[in-house]
Amino acid sequence: MSEFKSVRFGFYRSVLAQIAAFVMALFVIIFPTQRIARETPPPEVLGQVFLQLPLAGDTRPRLKKAAVPFVTDVEIALAVDLRTGYVLFEKNSQTRWPLASLTKLMTAVVVWNLVDPQAVITIPASGYQVHPPNMGLLAGEQIGVMGLLSGMLIASANDASLALAEGTAGSSQRFIALMNLMSKQLGLSNTHFANPTGFDDSLQYSTAEDLKLLTFEFLRNEKFAEMAQRRSSKVQSVDEKITHWLKNSNLLLQESNNILGVKTGFTEQARGNLIILASDSDNNQILTIVLGSEKREEDSKALIRWVFESYDFP
Repeated sequence: MSEFKSVRFGFYRSVLAQIAAFVMALFVIIFPTQRIARETPPPEVLGQVFLQLPLAGDTRPRLKKAAVPFVTDVEIALAVDLRTGYVLFEKNSQTRWPLASLTKLMTAVVVWNLVDPQAVITIPASGYQVHPPNMGLLAGEQIGVMGLLSGMLIASANDASLALAEGTAGSSQRFIALMNLMSKQLGLSNTHFANPTGFDDSLQYSTAEDLKLLTFEFLRNEKFAEMAQRRSSKVQSVDEKITHWLKNSNLLLQESNNILGVKTGFTEQARGNLIILASDSDNNQILTIVLGSEKREEDSKALIRWVFESYDFP
C-alpha cells in the first residue's frame, strides 16, 4: 500500500509541476517582464531596418495625381508605409487565409518572450520526422535557442519550429495555447493557431491586417530583424560537432539589397505567401503582404514597384 501511495504521490507531483510551468508561462505573456521591455529596441535604425513602428502623426506618403491604379490577381494583398503605418494598397486584407510558414513569426515572438536566448535545447531521441523544409536536427543533438531561431527564420525549418515549441512549453499543444494567448495580447482579432510550423489546418488562419500587426511586433526585435535579412548562415551544435548550413527561403533577398526580409510561406492550401520589407534609394521603407499567389515573388515585386513609383514620400 505504501508503495502505491508513493507512486501516486509522484504522479500528482509531476502533474502539478507541469501545471505550474504552464501557469508561469502564461504569466510571462500576460505580464511581460522587465527583461522583455528592456530588449525592445529604441526608435532608431538598427542595421538597415527601421524599428520605429509605426508613429502616429508622421506625414503620410501622398499618392501622385498621375498614378495608375494597381491591379493584381492575387487573392490578398496589402502594402503599408513602415514609418506611419499608413495603408498604401489593400485587397481583401480582412479575409482569412491559411498562414503556411508565416506562422513562424508568431512562434519566434512567443519563444523570445518565454526563454533565455542563451538556453540550450536537446533534440529528443526520436528526432523529428517532419515534412520539409528542415535544418537536419539529429537525435540527441544539443543546440542553442538562437541557432534554432536562425534555422526557423532563415531556412523556414519545420524541425526547428517543433524543437522550439517543445523546448519552450514542454509540448506542442501547450505551446499552441501560448501562441493563441499571445495573439489576443497583440490584438490579432482574426487569427488562430493550431500548430507552430504552419501546416494546413482549418483552425490555422490569419488576415493580412493581422499579419501586419504581427510583423510590426516581430521587427521590433533587433535579432529577428537581422535574421530575416540574412541570405545564408550556419549554426552549430553546442559541442560544434554538427554544422547546419542555412539558405534563406526568401528568393528576393538574393536579387536586391533593397529587400530586407521578412518571411515566406507555402502550402497546398495557402499557395504562395510572402511578407516583404523593402526600401527605396532614399530609405523609405514599406511592408508588403501577398497571400494566395501562384507567383509570390513576381507579385510582390510588382506591388513594391508600383508603391514607390506612385507615392511621394516626405
